Amino acid sequence: MQNIKTIVSSNLWNSFIFAVIMLNAVVFGLETIPSLGKYEFLFAMIDNVCLTIFTIEIFIRLYVYRLEFFTDKVERGWNIFDLIVIGVSIFSISYIILRSFRVLRLLQIFSHFTSMRLVTSAILHTIPAMFSVIIVLMVFYYVYALLCVNLFGAEFPEYFGDLGSSFFTLFQIMTFESWSESVVRPIMKLYPYAWILFVSYIFIVSFVVLNLIVAVIVNSLDEIKQKSNV
Repeated sequence: MQNIKTIVSSNLWNSFIFAVIMLNAVVFGLETIPSLGKYEFLFAMIDNVCLTIFTIEIFIRLYVYRLEFFTDKVERGWNIFDLIVIGVSIFSISYIILRSFRVLRLLQIFSHFTSMRLVTSAILHTIPAMFSVIIVLMVFYYVYALLCVNLFGAEFPEYFGDLGSSFFTLFQIMTFESWSESVVRPIMKLYPYAWILFVSYIFIVSFVVLNLIVAVIVNSLDEIKQKSNV
């Protein structure tokens, strides 16, 4: 059993699983190309082979680690994650409507490589701290949405006619997608000083609050790195 455990935890084995995941990802992509429909049987066969490999791998780990598979403080979360992904993949074979969930298999790449697990753990670790930042973001988002409805809703109902439209338009502005030419400049023809509202919104939401989210993630990543080095 010790020999099997050594193989399963080796870099060579992880590289093999990574190659299978990448092959599976390529097949998923090729299946979406209509001109390659004649190879559907081949793609299905490769997909089944990949799923078989993943299933065998998860059963080997269950056999080797046994109860430790579910109790190890470091690995249990990733082990359960892999088990759920494989379970959903197997279940989707019998139910055509769930076949799209096969792509969840590609998420296994996170659990097989330390660097990716580090980043994923950092993101999950930031959720409590990020919650406060998101609340601040939503408060500003809501305030500006109400302002835009009250100020510009009557003349520009397609952008700010109601709260929902205002939210969507402000989200577009937050992402800098055609915000100047298609949204702000037409409004400025009627309201020359409207730029003050939109520039202040961009400064607060896009430059300050969103960068706070990045700062929280970076800080969390640094903390996890320090803990892993101890």
